[in-house]
Amino acid sequence: MKFGAFLLFPILGSVITLLFRPSELDPYTFERLKRVPVAKETLELPNGQRIRFLGIPSPEGTMAFFLSEREIAESIWNMGEGGKITYDKAQAFCVLLSEQTGRTLRLPRRVEWQMAARGGLPNAETPWGYGLHTPPKGIHFALEAPPSRPGPALGYGFRDMAGGRWEWTAEGDLIGGAWSETNLQVLHLAHIYVPPKGYGDDDTGLRILLEPQPDI
Repeated sequence: MKFGAFLLFPILGSVITLLFRPSELDPYTFERLKRVPVAKETLELPNGQRIRFLGIPSPEGTMAFFLSEREIAESIWNMGEGGKITYDKAQAFCVLLSEQTGRTLRLPRRVEWQMAARGGLPNAETPWGYGLHTPPKGIHFALEAPPSRPGPALGYGFRDMAGGRWEWTAEGDLIGGAWSETNLQVLHLAHIYVPPKGYGDDDTGLRILLEPQPDI
């Protein structure tokens, strides 16, 4: 019994540490997560507004793509058809901006969105790292009305990749959860919502991917 108890205490200690560790700690190394500096690019639009993009490095160290730091604001979205953001409207909006700016803009593929949200941590479960039970302060979730300001910068510096609005992917599904949801599970990066055709609502939005300029 004494030998068994001797083994039990370290095991219980590890379990308690995993359950109650801060969500910003890596569960594998227990190191505190750090913000990673990334390249930035700003795209000017015909109406004078700007979209700020953050660069996502590839595993080889080259620039994979840029993704808008925030969800597309309503004032920018209204340059297109306006109204509730359906998948078809989101696709058409990317085509419109590409034509107007001369750059290649599109919806991110699901794996690209998840790559950006993980902030350089291949095993991250959420945009803030690990631990669904303790979202950081300021995550817009379980609200009765849309938030008036963006959430905190996480990972590479993106805002509202957890909470905020559901965001369209190139595959036509939604990811990231929304301010109106109450189930924390939807904030998990593996959670995908496949909506019915033509779906669009007040808690649905988009984030745009910008292809890097080719080397000349």
